[in-house]
Amino acid sequence: MLIDAAARTRLRADPEAYERFVDSEVAVLEAAYQRSTPPKVVALAAHARRSALAGIAARPSAAHAALIGLIGRMLVAGGGDANVMYEAEEHLVASIEELCSVADWTRERLTLLAELTLNHAVALKARRRNAEAVSVLRQTMVDRSLRPYWSKGDTLPLARQDVIMAGGLLPHRWLAEQRDAMRAAGALETYRSMKRLLEFSMNNGRLSATDFLMRAALEAFRPLAAQSAQLAKVSLIKNVGQFESLSGRNERALTYLELARRAAAEQSLYGQLRQIDAMTDLIRAGERPFLSTYVAA
Repeated sequence: MLIDAAARTRLRADPEAYERFVDSEVAVLEAAYQRSTPPKVVALAAHARRSALAGIAARPSAAHAALIGLIGRMLVAGGGDANVMYEAEEHLVASIEELCSVADWTRERLTLLAELTLNHAVALKARRRNAEAVSVLRQTMVDRSLRPYWSKGDTLPLARQDVIMAGGLLPHRWLAEQRDAMRAAGALETYRSMKRLLEFSMNNGRLSATDFLMRAALEAFRPLAAQSAQLAKVSLIKNVGQFESLSGRNERALTYLELARRAAAEQSLYGQLRQIDAMTDLIRAGERPFLSTYVAA
């Protein structure tokens, strides 16, 4: 991406025009990701735009923060090795710092902050820095400067990741009770919460709840499917594979997992590939399938 000298001068002189321009570039990249462009390709395109914009803005920009954060989010989505997760962390921290330097909070910026913080915690967890990941989540949720702006449901993604980090029945029971927060957070976060409860239920052999949660997760995902990236679809198919095996249908389970694996390989979703392969190996060995948390190699 190239920005000629005249355009750079115009964008430097008009911060609002700069914000609109960068916003539009981020929107193009987000749409490409939703249309199944692999996350590593989106990350490279976002890198190019960040380089082209260097030196233009004279003050912190929410749109520029979103662009930097998109790089980090795509690196996390790809699920690479520890070096990739370290790079993701660097971009996410820079993005959060710039976003928090912008003068005012809007609903969109709070949503972005939650998404960036969630991904930062995931990158830390992938590098086995669990205590730091939990600290990042909790500090953001209780930050006094943010409390006046959070509304019900805004921090649900962070609380859910905290539950994942904690593990255990009581935290997941708490998550299951957050119906008001799920309704306030919207359809996507409701689905993500149902999916997490399903994964916990399957991993812990709570078969009485698993059937209900599988149906609930599929129903919640149906209206979201058309606008969901391949990562979300691969992850859910992987869940279906685990569910089929736990229900005694191992051949069907392996078929679903192979479908998920092919899609993950096409997208270079390395974290998903490792989880799918581990689960496939367990099923073929006659053992109960278990969804392990992603840890970078």
